This record gives sequence, structure tokens and C-alpha cells, in this order.
Amino acid sequence: MSDVDTEQWDLRVNLSGVAVGFEALPAGTYNMTVEEWEMTETGPKSKTPGAPMVKWTFAVDGGEFEGRKIFSNNTFSKGALPFFKELLVATGRFKSEQLNGEIDVEEACNEILDAHIRVTVKVRDYEGDDTNQIKRIRPVGDGKDGSADSIDDLLP
Repeated sequence: MSDVDTEQWDLRVNLSGVAVGFEALPAGTYNMTVEEWEMTETGPKSKTPGAPMVKWTFAVDGGEFEGRKIFSNNTFSKGALPFFKELLVATGRFKSEQLNGEIDVEEACNEILDAHIRVTVKVRDYEGDDTNQIKRIRPVGDGKDGSADSIDDLLP
């Protein structure tokens, strides 16, 4: 029971055509914006419970799927660091020499907010549902259209 007095509104909504659930984007390459990030930690079922992790939200820029979101988690294990570095480089806000040695994760995440990137996604099955997984992140207009073999191809 709510403490809000709802008698003051005659609120009605039309739910015709409103989709329920989440539909994955088709596999492909999209221009996107780094929309948000949140520092959190991995859950109890993770390979490394309690480890620091960033939850990313990316939004599609333009086209048929404008505004649609892609979500990705990034831990800081040795195997996950290439994704983080690839993202930082793709934004164009860091030079490769700035990414040699330690960096402050919070400052780096804040620096790339609202940056535009080119993201290649695939569709995979997760517990019976189609979900998106990021395959590559590249700078917008890099001329490679997501075809570079590694992040080293993009570094000066």
C-alpha cells in the first residue's frame, strides 16, 4: 500500500504496442556514446568475488536503433585489461604514452564520458535469451570499420 494520495489523478496509459522485455541489437557495428559508468564489485558467483568492476552503458548514435543501450562489465584482471585499454584509446581522449604504467581508473572513466566510439557487437545466448556482447571497440571514422586485428593497429 502506498502513502501517496492517488485520488488527485485520473491517470490512464495506453499500453498497446509496448514491448515487454529486452531485445538484443542485431550483430553489427554501431556508432555509440559512452553514456555512463558505475564502479562496483563482482558478485559472489564470479571467478573473483568482490573484485572491483566497472559497469558500462553505451548508447547507439543515430540510425534505426538510436538510443538503444548496450551494457558491458569490465573487471581489472590481466585478461580484462585489453578491453579497458581498447576503450580508452578508441575515445581519442588518451594517447598511447599516457596508458603506459598506472592510471587512475576513476579519472579515466570520467574522462571518456560522452565520448563517441564505434562498437562491433555480436549476439549470444545467455540463459535462453539473446544478449549482446561487445566484440571490438574502435574510434569513430578510423577507416577500418571494426576490421583491425588488434588494439596495436590503432596506436600511434
